[in-house]
Amino acid sequence: MPMEIYKITSNDIIDYAASELRKYLHMMMPDAGLIEIAYNPDAQEGFRLGLMQDFGLDVSDAEDTEQDDILYIKTDESGGIIAGDNYRSVLLAVYEYLRQNGCRWLMPGKSGEFIPMKNVEPVSYRHKATTRVRGWCNEGSISQQSLIDFVEFTPKVGMNTVMLQWRLPYGFYERHYEHLFNQENRGLDSVSKPQMLQWTKECEEEIQKRGLILHALGHGILTDGIGMDASARWAMDDEDVPEDARQFLALMNGERKLFGRIPTNTNLCMSNVEARRRCTEYVVNYAKTHTNVHFLHVWMADGMNNYCECENCRSRRPSDWYVLWMNEIDEALAKENLDTKIVFIQYVDATFAPLFEKIKHPDRFVTATGYSSRTKAYSLRTNDEPVILPEFSLNNNKMAKDLDEALAQFRDYKRAFDGESFAFEYMFWCDLFLDVAGNYIPYRLAEDLQAYKKDGFQGFIHFICPRHAFPNGHTFYSHARNLFDESTPLEELRKDYFSYAYGDWAEEALSLFDEIGEVFDYLFTAGHKGNEQGSYVNVEQAEQLKKSAELSEKTVALAEKMNKPLPVLQAISRKLLYYYGLYLKDIGESLSVKATGDNEKAKELFETFRLEFGKLEPEIEDYYDHHMVIKSFRTISEDLGFVIQ
Repeated sequence: MPMEIYKITSNDIIDYAASELRKYLHMMMPDAGLIEIAYNPDAQEGFRLGLMQDFGLDVSDAEDTEQDDILYIKTDESGGIIAGDNYRSVLLAVYEYLRQNGCRWLMPGKSGEFIPMKNVEPVSYRHKATTRVRGWCNEGSISQQSLIDFVEFTPKVGMNTVMLQWRLPYGFYERHYEHLFNQENRGLDSVSKPQMLQWTKECEEEIQKRGLILHALGHGILTDGIGMDASARWAMDDEDVPEDARQFLALMNGERKLFGRIPTNTNLCMSNVEARRRCTEYVVNYAKTHTNVHFLHVWMADGMNNYCECENCRSRRPSDWYVLWMNEIDEALAKENLDTKIVFIQYVDATFAPLFEKIKHPDRFVTATGYSSRTKAYSLRTNDEPVILPEFSLNNNKMAKDLDEALAQFRDYKRAFDGESFAFEYMFWCDLFLDVAGNYIPYRLAEDLQAYKKDGFQGFIHFICPRHAFPNGHTFYSHARNLFDESTPLEELRKDYFSYAYGDWAEEALSLFDEIGEVFDYLFTAGHKGNEQGSYVNVEQAEQLKKSAELSEKTVALAEKMNKPLPVLQAISRKLLYYYGLYLKDIGESLSVKATGDNEKAKELFETFRLEFGKLEPEIEDYYDHHMVIKSFRTISEDLGFVIQ
């Protein structure tokens, strides 16, 4: 009997959802014949796609049907209802229906999917997503294809939000196309800024096609607002600062100049009315011309302890000037009849709550927290150590050491703003690469979720490198599914992932990764097991890491065992496993020597790894980010700490 797909609602996102359903049904059932798609609000048979409200289904548990995702599926072998409380949720419901019929999307890109060949089975399902905000923000070293693939991947694992950081994300593209940290092995593929801006717009179109929630901007508004170029991300000579703009720069050590030569790390003199007015005008103009952006992020400069020291600015905390500015932006947007949602961030020095100012109209705003200083060794304390708020000291601040202190600051901030909130987190930045086996971070993230939820947070946006699936994408997949439905145990998610990624060799792979996790201890690579603060000297770890050579051989051997014709997902997993075996040996040797205290030898070995493994990068660059690996492990080999580069 021919299958039919009927759209109960006429909408571009429903159109896309219907075409995705047809595509994957054809892949699952190659002999199903023609599957027609038609608009028919009165259809009673076939697959019917539409809003739950169109079917008279209850959505009262959604506080906001545009943001909260509810999925409803009631199907048999030949069709039924696939619905959601908003258009995006219908697409999510299509993917969930297919997932419950055995489809899996484990990594971005076509090679990251597994589609079984089978007849579809009945599904009965209704679920409201555990968290409202389930998203990621561009970071790392980015190719345009990796970004497009990741946008496509996002709803397939139940995520709903994408942030495109910066008006022009020059730095992220530059890292990849100019092959920073690997220029000896690869020619420069420099891409112009106008091309990058066009690519950003292409990404926005892909986001809109799927009905995903788009967040935009962030750092850079201050320098763009006074007529400079925030896309000069890394360095700019101070003499190139326009004289008209210099008067607005933060006064530090008696000078108004760029902070570390980096425009986006440079704050302004926020007590200067004209500086705020120009930046407000910039935000309003952006809101007028970017109506596709759902949440507009208006942040201060990046970096810390870089605020204006003039007499007027000293009279208040940075967060006071920040909140004052937010209220001015709110007033300016209201005059233009713009209902743009603004996200302001509690980050570095601005995590210290305002003393004088409050947000006047909370409905305009959402606050995000960026507790970049918190330890990742644990979520919340399990001892009785009292939580004491860090003391504010202009440009001499020490940030919250753990999530307990950070959340105490968040609660203190509520006297200025007690509205909606979500967390920016950094686990998928350097920490992802330091968790060599991928066995630690999924469990930390699950605990973090519960900690944040207790304080009313509505989810996460993660700073993430799109090419993060080396040797597999289990960490992100596990967390995405946990944010969507926290009821599924993490170990069940892990076994499910490995069963699809490694097929007949899943149990062997699980056991192997457990061994790797014991040898490559994240708490050591993250700097928590040295013989003193900031040290990596640990004789026990040095001996443990000597086992990396043996593990390397076992990993390569397992890859070679996976030698029969395989689905493409398992073939890619096999290839990545093979290269991962080579990776373990070199990384393990460098770390082992570092743990003995022989810093120069460890540095030499790591430099050899950078050059030699860098030669292999083109083979696996869709999944492996050599720039971020080098950036992350250089913090160990050169005792750098986490620095922005």
